[in-house]
Amino acid sequence: MVSKIDLRICTLAVMLVLTVNSISFAQTRINFPKGRYSTNISGKLRAEEEKIFLVRGKKGQKLIVSVRSNNKEVTASYEDAYEIKDSFELTFMRTGDLKIFLYNGGKVTSYTLNVTIR
Repeated sequence: MVSKIDLRICTLAVMLVLTVNSISFAQTRINFPKGRYSTNISGKLRAEEEKIFLVRGKKGQKLIVSVRSNNKEVTASYEDAYEIKDSFELTFMRTGDLKIFLYNGGKVTSYTLNVTIR
């Protein structure tokens, strides 16, 4: 028979797992101002922190991404990317969302992410 204490421990464990998963996979949707095809997003990254952005594109559109940071150690990449650098360009092969990953390999820093879609 399961005691009330065992049930509470299981409930707390499930809540903790769900909270950790939602924190580690939090994504920020990139929205372009009306009539614009480019936007800048600024923020701060802690040491060794990764931030995920989500951008929607249509098949055939070109995406241009670049990132600048004070410590020069923030890199940008995307799903299935083999290279990690401070900028990249790609063409959407299908309509849908693409994840952009920023990673800070240095100390706490400010960054500016520029995203253009044509």
